[in-house]
Amino acid sequence: MGRTSLIVFLIIIVMVPIFEINIICAKETNINLYSYENSDISSMKQVASIADISSLNKIIDIRITPNIELTPDIELTPDIELTPDIELTPDIELTPDIELTPDIELTPDIELTPDIELIPDIPPVEIPEIVVVPPEIVTVKNYSYDELKNDLNNLKYRHSEIIDYRSLGQSPYGREIFVVTLGSGEAELYIDGSRHGREWSGAFINMKMIEEYARAVTYGDGTFGDYNVSELLEKVTIHFVPMINPDGVDLTIHGLDAFPIDAHANLLSLNDNSSNFKRWKSNALGIDLNRIWDAGWLDIQNSPSNPSWMNYKGSKPFDPLAVEDLLIKDFIETQDFELLVSYHSTGRILYWWWKNTPKNLEVPSRKIASEVSRLTNYPLYPQDRPHTNGGGLTDWFTEVYGRIALTLELAPYHNNTSVDLKYYSEEWRRNKYVGLYTAEQAYNLWWERIGKKSLAQSE
Repeated sequence: MGRTSLIVFLIIIVMVPIFEINIICAKETNINLYSYENSDISSMKQVASIADISSLNKIIDIRITPNIELTPDIELTPDIELTPDIELTPDIELTPDIELTPDIELTPDIELTPDIELIPDIPPVEIPEIVVVPPEIVTVKNYSYDELKNDLNNLKYRHSEIIDYRSLGQSPYGREIFVVTLGSGEAELYIDGSRHGREWSGAFINMKMIEEYARAVTYGDGTFGDYNVSELLEKVTIHFVPMINPDGVDLTIHGLDAFPIDAHANLLSLNDNSSNFKRWKSNALGIDLNRIWDAGWLDIQNSPSNPSWMNYKGSKPFDPLAVEDLLIKDFIETQDFELLVSYHSTGRILYWWWKNTPKNLEVPSRKIASEVSRLTNYPLYPQDRPHTNGGGLTDWFTEVYGRIALTLELAPYHNNTSVDLKYYSEEWRRNKYVGLYTAEQAYNLWWERIGKKSLAQSE
Protein backbone atom coordinates (compact mmCIF):
# COMPACT_ATOMS: atom_id res chain seq x y z
CA MET A 1 0.00 0.00 0.00
CA GLY A 2 1.28 3.50 -0.88
CA ARG A 3 1.77 6.25 1.69
CA THR A 4 -1.13 8.31 0.36
CA SER A 5 -3.58 5.40 0.60
CA LEU A 6 -2.45 4.65 4.10
CA ILE A 7 -3.00 8.22 5.23
CA VAL A 8 -6.53 8.18 3.82
CA PHE A 9 -7.25 4.96 5.58
CA LEU A 10 -6.05 6.27 8.94
CA ILE A 11 -8.06 9.47 8.53
CA ILE A 12 -11.21 7.43 8.05
CA ILE A 13 -10.47 5.39 11.13
CA VAL A 14 -9.83 8.48 13.29
CA MET A 15 -12.78 10.45 12.01
CA VAL A 16 -15.30 7.68 12.34
CA PRO A 17 -14.24 5.51 15.30
CA ILE A 18 -17.63 4.00 15.82
CA PHE A 19 -18.12 2.76 12.32
CA GLU A 20 -17.76 -0.75 11.28
CA ILE A 21 -15.51 -1.12 8.18
CA ASN A 22 -16.36 -3.97 5.92
CA ILE A 23 -13.94 -4.51 3.12
CA ILE A 24 -15.10 -6.62 0.32
CA CYS A 25 -12.39 -7.66 -2.02
CA ALA A 26 -12.94 -7.97 -5.71
CA LYS A 27 -10.81 -8.20 -8.78
CA GLU A 28 -11.82 -4.77 -10.02
CA THR A 29 -9.28 -2.08 -9.40
CA ASN A 30 -11.74 0.79 -9.22
CA ILE A 31 -12.64 2.18 -5.75
CA ASN A 32 -16.32 2.85 -5.03
CA LEU A 33 -17.19 4.54 -1.81
CA TYR A 34 -20.83 4.58 -0.73
CA SER A 35 -23.01 4.38 2.27
CA TYR A 36 -21.14 7.16 4.07
CA GLU A 37 -24.04 8.04 6.23
CA ASN A 38 -23.46 10.69 8.77
CA SER A 39 -20.32 11.88 6.95
CA ASP A 40 -19.39 14.43 4.30
CA ILE A 41 -19.53 12.28 1.10
CA SER A 42 -18.16 14.89 -1.27
CA SER A 43 -15.15 15.39 0.93
CA MET A 44 -14.56 11.72 1.04
CA LYS A 45 -14.71 11.49 -2.69
CA GLN A 46 -12.13 14.19 -3.07
CA VAL A 47 -9.86 12.43 -0.73
CA ALA A 48 -10.30 9.25 -2.66
CA SER A 49 -9.67 10.92 -6.00
CA ILE A 50 -6.37 12.31 -5.01
CA ALA A 51 -5.25 9.25 -3.24
CA ASP A 52 -2.79 6.89 -4.77
CA ILE A 53 -4.84 3.82 -5.01
CA SER A 54 -2.82 2.02 -7.63
CA SER A 55 -1.42 -0.26 -5.06
CA LEU A 56 -4.81 -1.38 -3.86
CA ASN A 57 -5.28 -4.31 -6.17
CA LYS A 58 -8.37 -5.94 -4.83
CA ILE A 59 -10.41 -3.38 -2.99
CA ILE A 60 -13.81 -3.63 -4.55
CA ASP A 61 -16.07 -2.05 -1.89
CA ILE A 62 -15.68 -0.14 1.30
CA ARG A 63 -18.91 -0.05 3.29
CA ILE A 64 -18.93 1.94 6.53
CA THR A 65 -22.04 1.11 8.52
CA PRO A 66 -22.72 3.07 11.72
CA ASN A 67 -23.70 0.81 14.63
CA ILE A 68 -25.71 3.44 16.37
CA GLU A 69 -27.95 5.62 14.30
CA LEU A 70 -30.74 7.93 15.06
CA THR A 71 -33.22 7.04 12.43
CA PRO A 72 -34.15 10.40 11.02
CA ASP A 73 -37.33 9.06 9.49
CA ILE A 74 -38.76 7.98 12.85
CA GLU A 75 -40.77 10.84 14.24
CA LEU A 76 -43.79 11.17 16.44
CA THR A 77 -46.54 10.34 14.06
CA PRO A 78 -48.59 13.49 13.83
CA ASP A 79 -51.65 11.48 12.86
CA ILE A 80 -51.84 9.74 16.24
CA GLU A 81 -54.11 11.84 18.37
CA LEU A 82 -56.53 11.21 21.18
CA THR A 83 -59.45 9.87 19.35
CA PRO A 84 -62.19 12.42 19.90
CA ASP A 85 -64.84 9.79 19.25
CA ILE A 86 -63.93 7.80 22.34
CA GLU A 87 -66.25 9.04 25.03
CA LEU A 88 -68.06 7.59 27.97
CA THR A 89 -70.63 5.53 26.25
CA PRO A 90 -73.91 7.21 27.08
CA ASP A 91 -75.77 4.00 26.46
CA ILE A 92 -74.16 2.30 29.46
CA GLU A 93 -76.48 3.01 32.33
CA LEU A 94 -77.69 1.27 35.42
CA THR A 95 -79.91 -1.28 33.96
CA PRO A 96 -83.36 -0.30 35.13
CA ASP A 97 -84.63 -3.78 34.56
CA ILE A 98 -82.48 -5.25 37.37
CA GLU A 99 -84.61 -5.15 40.46
CA LEU A 100 -85.12 -7.20 43.53
CA THR A 101 -86.83 -10.19 42.19
CA PRO A 102 -90.36 -9.89 43.48
CA ASP A 103 -90.80 -13.62 43.29
CA ILE A 104 -88.21 -14.23 46.03
CA GLU A 105 -90.01 -13.92 49.35
CA LEU A 106 -89.69 -15.33 52.81
CA THR A 107 -91.16 -18.71 52.46
CA PRO A 108 -94.45 -18.51 54.34
CA ASP A 109 -94.37 -22.22 55.00
CA ILE A 110 -91.38 -21.91 57.34
CA GLU A 111 -92.72 -21.09 60.79
CA LEU A 112 -91.69 -21.59 64.38
CA THR A 113 -92.67 -25.07 65.23
CA PRO A 114 -95.84 -24.65 67.28
CA ASP A 115 -94.93 -27.61 69.48
CA ILE A 116 -91.97 -25.73 70.98
CA GLU A 117 -93.28 -23.16 73.44
CA LEU A 118 -92.13 -21.48 76.63
CA ILE A 119 -93.45 -23.50 79.50
CA PRO A 120 -96.00 -21.18 81.10
CA ASP A 121 -95.73 -22.81 84.54
CA ILE A 122 -92.13 -21.64 85.04
CA PRO A 123 -92.10 -17.97 86.12
CA PRO A 124 -89.26 -15.76 84.94
CA VAL A 125 -86.24 -15.84 87.18
CA GLU A 126 -85.65 -12.60 89.03
CA ILE A 127 -82.16 -11.80 90.24
CA PRO A 128 -82.45 -10.59 93.82
CA GLU A 129 -80.73 -7.42 94.85
CA ILE A 130 -77.46 -8.21 96.55
CA VAL A 131 -77.04 -6.28 99.78
CA VAL A 132 -73.57 -6.40 101.25
CA VAL A 133 -73.88 -6.32 105.03
CA PRO A 134 -70.73 -4.94 106.64
CA PRO A 135 -69.30 -6.55 109.76
CA GLU A 136 -70.61 -5.66 113.19
CA ILE A 137 -69.22 -2.63 114.95
CA VAL A 138 -70.23 -3.39 118.54
CA THR A 139 -68.32 -6.48 119.64
CA VAL A 140 -67.39 -8.15 122.90
CA LYS A 141 -64.54 -6.21 124.51
CA ASN A 142 -63.59 -4.18 127.53
CA TYR A 143 -66.09 -1.46 126.81
CA SER A 144 -64.19 1.67 127.74
CA TYR A 145 -65.14 5.27 127.05
CA ASP A 146 -62.91 5.41 123.94
CA GLU A 147 -64.49 2.22 122.59
CA LEU A 148 -67.90 3.78 123.09
CA LYS A 149 -66.92 6.95 121.21
CA ASN A 150 -65.42 5.05 118.30
CA ASP A 151 -68.45 2.80 117.99
CA LEU A 152 -70.84 5.75 118.13
CA ASN A 153 -68.98 7.55 115.36
CA ASN A 154 -68.98 4.45 113.16
CA LEU A 155 -72.65 3.70 113.82
CA LYS A 156 -73.63 7.25 112.99
CA TYR A 157 -71.66 7.10 109.74
CA ARG A 158 -73.18 3.79 108.73
CA HIS A 159 -76.79 4.54 109.79
CA SER A 160 -76.93 8.30 109.44
CA GLU A 161 -80.63 8.36 108.57
CA ILE A 162 -81.64 6.37 111.65
CA ILE A 163 -79.13 7.11 114.42
CA ASP A 164 -78.36 10.43 116.01
CA TYR A 165 -76.47 11.29 119.17
CA ARG A 166 -75.35 14.27 121.19
CA SER A 167 -73.72 15.08 124.51
CA LEU A 168 -75.78 15.97 127.57
CA GLY A 169 -72.65 17.38 129.22
CA GLN A 170 -69.37 16.25 130.73
CA SER A 171 -68.27 14.13 133.65
CA PRO A 172 -65.99 15.65 136.36
CA TYR A 173 -62.97 14.63 134.26
CA GLY A 174 -64.27 15.89 130.94
CA ARG A 175 -65.77 12.77 129.40
CA GLU A 176 -69.00 13.25 127.46
CA ILE A 177 -72.32 11.81 128.59
CA PHE A 178 -73.88 10.78 125.27
CA VAL A 179 -77.55 10.27 124.50
CA VAL A 180 -78.36 8.28 121.34
CA THR A 181 -81.75 8.51 119.63
CA LEU A 182 -83.30 5.86 117.44
CA GLY A 183 -86.65 6.50 115.79
CA SER A 184 -88.90 9.52 115.32
CA GLY A 185 -92.23 8.64 116.95
CA GLU A 186 -94.17 10.68 119.49
CA ALA A 187 -94.05 8.00 122.19
CA GLU A 188 -90.74 8.02 124.07
CA LEU A 189 -88.74 5.29 125.79
CA TYR A 190 -85.63 5.73 127.97
CA ILE A 191 -82.89 3.05 128.29
CA ASP A 192 -79.53 3.48 130.07
CA GLY A 193 -76.49 1.58 131.31
CA SER A 194 -73.18 1.82 133.21
CA ARG A 195 -74.38 3.99 136.06
CA HIS A 196 -71.80 2.18 138.18
CA GLY A 197 -68.15 2.10 137.12
CA ARG A 198 -67.65 -1.66 137.09
CA GLU A 199 -70.95 -2.27 135.25
CA TRP A 200 -69.87 -1.49 131.69
CA SER A 201 -71.66 -4.62 130.48
CA GLY A 202 -74.74 -2.37 130.49
CA ALA A 203 -73.10 -0.06 127.93
CA PHE A 204 -72.45 -3.07 125.70
CA ILE A 205 -76.13 -4.15 125.83
CA ASN A 206 -77.30 -0.60 125.05
CA MET A 207 -74.94 -0.26 122.12
CA LYS A 208 -75.77 -3.69 120.78
CA MET A 209 -79.46 -2.80 120.73
CA ILE A 210 -78.71 0.41 118.85
CA GLU A 211 -76.65 -1.37 116.22
CA GLU A 212 -78.87 -4.39 115.63
CA TYR A 213 -82.11 -2.42 115.43
CA ALA A 214 -80.49 -0.01 112.97
CA ARG A 215 -79.01 -2.85 110.88
CA ALA A 216 -82.46 -4.40 110.54
CA VAL A 217 -83.64 -1.24 108.80
CA THR A 218 -80.52 -0.30 106.82
CA TYR A 219 -79.51 -3.74 105.55
CA GLY A 220 -82.49 -5.98 106.23
CA ASP A 221 -86.21 -6.03 105.57
CA GLY A 222 -86.96 -3.84 108.58
CA THR A 223 -87.71 -6.69 110.94
CA PHE A 224 -85.86 -8.09 113.94
CA GLY A 225 -87.30 -11.32 115.24
CA ASP A 226 -91.07 -10.88 115.33
CA TYR A 227 -90.85 -7.10 115.53
CA ASN A 228 -91.31 -4.70 112.63
CA VAL A 229 -88.56 -2.27 113.56
CA SER A 230 -89.26 0.13 110.70
CA GLU A 231 -92.89 0.64 111.69
CA LEU A 232 -92.11 0.72 115.41
CA LEU A 233 -89.50 3.45 115.01
CA GLU A 234 -92.06 5.60 113.20
CA LYS A 235 -94.25 5.49 116.30
CA VAL A 236 -91.61 5.53 119.06
CA THR A 237 -88.35 7.36 119.76
CA ILE A 238 -85.90 5.38 121.90
CA HIS A 239 -83.37 7.42 123.88
CA PHE A 240 -80.28 5.49 124.98
CA VAL A 241 -77.73 6.75 127.51
CA PRO A 242 -75.25 3.86 127.20
CA MET A 243 -72.58 5.07 129.63
CA ILE A 244 -73.71 7.40 132.42
CA ASN A 245 -70.48 7.05 134.40
CA PRO A 246 -67.55 7.11 131.92
CA ASP A 247 -65.04 8.20 134.57
CA GLY A 248 -65.90 5.20 136.74
CA VAL A 249 -65.79 2.84 133.73
CA ASP A 250 -62.33 3.97 132.66
CA LEU A 251 -61.07 3.77 136.24
CA THR A 252 -62.06 0.09 136.46
CA ILE A 253 -60.59 -0.75 133.03
CA HIS A 254 -57.42 1.39 132.92
CA GLY A 255 -56.84 2.32 136.55
CA LEU A 256 -54.98 5.51 137.44
CA ASP A 257 -53.45 5.73 133.94
CA ALA A 258 -56.77 7.13 132.71
CA PHE A 259 -56.52 10.17 135.02
CA PRO A 260 -54.18 13.11 135.54
CA ILE A 261 -51.43 12.67 138.09
CA ASP A 262 -52.88 15.27 140.44
CA ALA A 263 -56.02 13.12 140.81
CA HIS A 264 -54.23 9.92 141.78
CA ALA A 265 -53.88 10.59 145.50
CA ASN A 266 -57.58 11.33 145.97
CA LEU A 267 -58.67 8.30 143.96
CA LEU A 268 -56.39 6.03 145.98
CA SER A 269 -57.80 7.47 149.19
CA LEU A 270 -61.38 6.82 148.03
CA ASN A 271 -60.37 3.24 147.20
CA ASP A 272 -58.98 2.50 150.67
CA ASN A 273 -55.46 3.11 149.33
CA SER A 274 -55.72 0.14 146.99
CA SER A 275 -54.45 0.44 143.42
CA ASN A 276 -56.88 -2.26 142.31
CA PHE A 277 -59.90 -0.40 140.95
CA LYS A 278 -61.73 -3.43 139.48
CA ARG A 279 -64.41 -3.18 142.17
CA TRP A 280 -65.11 0.56 141.74
CA LYS A 281 -68.83 1.60 141.58
CA SER A 282 -68.96 5.35 142.25
CA ASN A 283 -68.20 8.25 139.97
CA ALA A 284 -64.67 9.68 140.12
CA LEU A 285 -65.68 11.99 142.98
CA GLY A 286 -66.72 9.07 145.19
CA ILE A 287 -70.55 9.30 145.04
CA ASP A 288 -72.87 6.43 144.12
CA LEU A 289 -75.02 7.60 141.20
CA ASN A 290 -77.81 5.20 142.12
CA ARG A 291 -78.20 6.53 145.67
CA ILE A 292 -78.74 10.24 145.14
CA TRP A 293 -82.29 10.33 143.73
CA ASP A 294 -84.98 11.85 145.89
CA ALA A 295 -87.14 8.78 146.38
CA GLY A 296 -86.67 6.88 149.64
CA TRP A 297 -83.33 8.63 150.04
CA LEU A 298 -83.71 9.00 153.84
CA ASP A 299 -84.30 5.25 154.18
CA ILE A 300 -81.05 4.25 152.46
CA GLN A 301 -78.96 1.98 154.69
CA ASN A 302 -75.28 1.11 154.76
CA SER A 303 -74.11 4.38 153.25
CA PRO A 304 -70.57 5.54 154.15
CA SER A 305 -70.39 8.92 155.83
CA ASN A 306 -67.90 10.20 153.25
CA PRO A 307 -67.21 9.77 149.51
CA SER A 308 -66.06 6.25 148.74
CA TRP A 309 -65.63 3.68 145.98
CA MET A 310 -69.21 2.45 146.58
CA ASN A 311 -72.61 3.29 148.15
CA TYR A 312 -72.03 6.86 149.31
CA LYS A 313 -75.43 8.58 148.91
CA GLY A 314 -74.19 12.15 149.25
CA SER A 315 -75.04 14.80 151.79
CA LYS A 316 -78.53 15.29 150.32
CA PRO A 317 -80.61 14.19 147.35
CA PHE A 318 -79.06 15.34 144.10
CA ASP A 319 -75.77 16.13 145.77
CA PRO A 320 -73.65 18.40 143.51
CA LEU A 321 -70.96 15.69 143.43
CA ALA A 322 -73.35 13.57 141.34
CA VAL A 323 -72.54 15.57 138.21
CA GLU A 324 -73.58 12.86 135.75
CA ASP A 325 -76.97 12.12 137.31
CA LEU A 326 -77.82 15.78 137.51
CA LEU A 327 -77.47 15.85 133.73
CA ILE A 328 -79.75 12.81 133.46
CA LYS A 329 -82.35 14.43 135.72
CA ASP A 330 -82.40 17.57 133.57
CA PHE A 331 -82.74 15.48 130.41
CA ILE A 332 -85.64 13.40 131.76
CA GLU A 333 -87.46 16.53 132.85
CA THR A 334 -87.31 17.92 129.32
CA GLN A 335 -88.78 14.76 127.76
CA ASP A 336 -92.00 12.83 128.23
CA PHE A 337 -90.99 9.22 128.74
CA GLU A 338 -93.69 6.57 129.03
CA LEU A 339 -91.37 3.86 130.27
CA LEU A 340 -87.85 3.63 131.69
CA VAL A 341 -85.35 0.72 131.58
CA SER A 342 -82.03 0.78 133.47
CA TYR A 343 -79.29 -1.85 133.09
CA HIS A 344 -77.06 -2.84 136.03
CA SER A 345 -75.03 -5.92 136.97
CA THR A 346 -74.90 -8.53 138.41
CA GLY A 347 -77.37 -11.20 139.51
CA ARG A 348 -79.78 -11.96 136.60
CA ILE A 349 -82.79 -10.53 138.37
CA LEU A 350 -85.48 -8.05 137.39
CA TYR A 351 -86.61 -5.26 139.74
CA TRP A 352 -90.06 -3.99 138.82
CA TRP A 353 -91.94 -3.11 142.01
CA TRP A 354 -90.90 -0.47 144.52
CA LYS A 355 -92.26 0.24 147.96
CA ASN A 356 -93.39 3.60 146.61
CA THR A 357 -95.13 2.18 143.52
CA PRO A 358 -98.68 3.57 143.18
CA LYS A 359 -101.41 0.94 143.43
CA ASN A 360 -102.71 1.73 139.97
CA LEU A 361 -99.33 0.72 138.46
CA GLU A 362 -99.09 -2.71 140.05
CA VAL A 363 -101.09 -4.54 137.40
CA PRO A 364 -99.55 -2.95 134.26
CA SER A 365 -96.08 -3.07 135.85
CA ARG A 366 -96.43 -6.77 136.57
CA LYS A 367 -97.72 -7.44 133.05
CA ILE A 368 -94.80 -5.72 131.34
CA ALA A 369 -92.23 -7.02 133.82
CA SER A 370 -93.52 -10.57 133.41
CA GLU A 371 -92.97 -10.46 129.64
CA VAL A 372 -89.48 -9.03 130.05
CA SER A 373 -88.81 -11.79 132.57
CA ARG A 374 -89.92 -14.36 130.00
CA LEU A 375 -87.67 -12.84 127.30
CA THR A 376 -84.58 -12.68 129.52
CA ASN A 377 -85.27 -15.62 131.81
CA TYR A 378 -84.51 -13.29 134.74
CA PRO A 379 -86.84 -13.91 137.69
CA LEU A 380 -88.95 -11.06 139.05
CA TYR A 381 -87.84 -9.61 142.34
CA PRO A 382 -90.42 -10.85 144.87
CA GLN A 383 -93.03 -8.23 145.67
CA ASP A 384 -93.19 -9.26 149.33
CA ARG A 385 -89.44 -8.94 149.91
CA PRO A 386 -88.39 -5.68 151.68
CA HIS A 387 -86.86 -3.15 149.33
CA THR A 388 -84.18 -1.51 151.45
CA ASN A 389 -82.01 0.48 149.04
CA GLY A 390 -84.01 3.38 147.63
CA GLY A 391 -82.53 6.52 146.13
CA GLY A 392 -82.34 4.99 142.64
CA LEU A 393 -83.41 6.46 139.31
CA THR A 394 -86.22 3.97 138.77
CA ASP A 395 -87.61 4.66 142.29
CA TRP A 396 -87.69 8.37 141.55
CA PHE A 397 -89.20 8.03 138.06
CA THR A 398 -92.04 5.84 139.30
CA GLU A 399 -92.78 8.05 142.29
CA VAL A 400 -92.58 11.41 140.53
CA TYR A 401 -94.19 10.52 137.18
CA GLY A 402 -96.38 7.58 138.22
CA ARG A 403 -95.02 5.53 135.31
CA ILE A 404 -93.39 2.14 134.90
CA ALA A 405 -89.64 1.63 135.40
CA LEU A 406 -87.60 -1.58 135.27
CA THR A 407 -84.08 -2.39 136.52
CA LEU A 408 -82.34 -5.44 135.03
CA GLU A 409 -79.25 -6.99 136.62
CA LEU A 410 -77.09 -8.65 133.96
CA ALA A 411 -75.17 -11.92 134.23
CA PRO A 412 -74.65 -14.35 137.09
CA TYR A 413 -73.55 -12.84 140.36
CA HIS A 414 -69.99 -11.44 140.43
CA ASN A 415 -68.61 -10.34 143.76
CA ASN A 416 -67.48 -6.71 143.50
CA THR A 417 -66.10 -6.88 139.96
CA SER A 418 -67.13 -6.40 136.35
CA VAL A 419 -68.90 -9.09 134.32
CA ASP A 420 -66.58 -11.61 132.72
CA LEU A 421 -66.51 -11.17 128.94
CA LYS A 422 -67.45 -14.80 128.42
CA TYR A 423 -71.02 -13.93 129.51
CA TYR A 424 -71.55 -11.07 127.09
CA SER A 425 -72.92 -13.07 124.16
CA GLU A 426 -75.37 -14.92 126.39
CA GLU A 427 -76.58 -11.71 128.04
CA TRP A 428 -77.16 -10.19 124.63
CA ARG A 429 -79.13 -13.25 123.53
CA ARG A 430 -81.36 -12.87 126.58
CA ASN A 431 -81.88 -9.12 126.19
CA LYS A 432 -81.92 -8.49 122.44
CA TYR A 433 -85.72 -8.08 122.25
CA VAL A 434 -86.16 -6.07 125.45
CA GLY A 435 -85.68 -2.72 123.73
CA LEU A 436 -88.27 -3.47 121.04
CA TYR A 437 -90.80 -4.99 123.42
CA THR A 438 -90.60 -2.04 125.83
CA ALA A 439 -90.79 0.37 122.85
CA GLU A 440 -93.99 -1.35 121.79
CA GLN A 441 -95.37 -1.03 125.33
CA ALA A 442 -94.29 2.61 125.49
CA TYR A 443 -96.39 3.28 122.40
CA ASN A 444 -99.40 1.49 123.91
CA LEU A 445 -99.07 3.52 127.10
CA TRP A 446 -98.74 6.73 125.11
CA TRP A 447 -101.77 5.86 123.02
CA GLU A 448 -103.92 5.34 126.10
CA ARG A 449 -102.66 8.50 127.74
CA ILE A 450 -102.43 10.94 124.82
CA GLY A 451 -102.92 9.41 121.39
CA LYS A 452 -106.49 8.27 121.83
CA LYS A 453 -107.55 11.63 123.26
CA SER A 454 -105.80 13.53 120.47
CA LEU A 455 -107.55 11.44 117.86
CA ALA A 456 -110.95 12.04 119.47
CA GLN A 457 -110.36 15.78 119.61
CA SER A 458 -109.32 15.94 115.96
CA GLU A 459 -112.53 14.22 114.94
